[in-house]
Amino acid sequence: MSIDDLNFLSMADVVVEILDANSDIVAKVPKLPKLKDELVQLVSTCKAQNQLLALPSGSAALKLGNREVVEKVAYTLVNTLLLFANEEHKTELAAQVNLHYADIYKSSGEKLVEQTKELIEMAIKYVHELEDYGMKQDKLEAYRKSVDEFVNLQPMPRGDISTRSAIKKQAESGIATMRSLFNDRMDRAVNIVRDDYPQFYETYYAARVIVDRHGKRRNNKPADPTKGTISGTLKDAATGDPLVNVLVRRTGQSEAITTDLNGMFVFLDVEPGKYDVLCKKDTYADLSFEAIEVTAGEEAELIGKMQKA
Repeated sequence: MSIDDLNFLSMADVVVEILDANSDIVAKVPKLPKLKDELVQLVSTCKAQNQLLALPSGSAALKLGNREVVEKVAYTLVNTLLLFANEEHKTELAAQVNLHYADIYKSSGEKLVEQTKELIEMAIKYVHELEDYGMKQDKLEAYRKSVDEFVNLQPMPRGDISTRSAIKKQAESGIATMRSLFNDRMDRAVNIVRDDYPQFYETYYAARVIVDRHGKRRNNKPADPTKGTISGTLKDAATGDPLVNVLVRRTGQSEAITTDLNGMFVFLDVEPGKYDVLCKKDTYADLSFEAIEVTAGEEAELIGKMQKA
């Protein structure tokens, strides 16, 4: 999963906790209990998929630094043994170490293990003399353990690779469905009780802005590539502050949505065409955007400033 998707999943998890903690209010809101059940299922599935994707594999572990650990062990042994061999005039040992060094430089994982193990055995042979060079028995045992851990990392079979790819696609699809659930249905359901239960409403939207650090819904691309998106930000013309709870309605949609704590709104999965968007808020003059063109797979982003009436 991408960082954005993980952030969104974390936000959804927090919202589930908020809905659980306010079950009495949730039960009074039309459609919200069913939406909550749908969200819980999506969150549970996506979390399980993410855990599967996070399981270590040979390939993944290599990338996370295990090969680098073994390489560091090998080069430390090379440097220590060469220093010892040169100072003690052990030319044969120096020649052997130099050969290993050349092989390590161009080695694959299997060759690297082989060369490093041989270097460890060389060091063990001279362990008492190498104590003066900072190479003691316990350190060599730690090096051996690092190499063994590297060896135990089995490469991922091809079948697992294809399975992981399928899980990743399923997780991405689940996140897209979750985004649509929030932006198209759940936000609207919660907006119904914003006046009767303001604390619940504010807590819900405080969690919603976890989508990213700035509260902006980063991925507003429609789940359906044949459709588009209309998003916008509304601010007070005099102060520049974001306007919360502005009613926003577009052509062809009877139900209005409202702006969040950052003055943002979004219509997902809009059919391509031209639309008018009308914004209303008590004590402010109406604001309208006319003939907004929506293109398949694209986002039409609006920025508006509303004047006090």
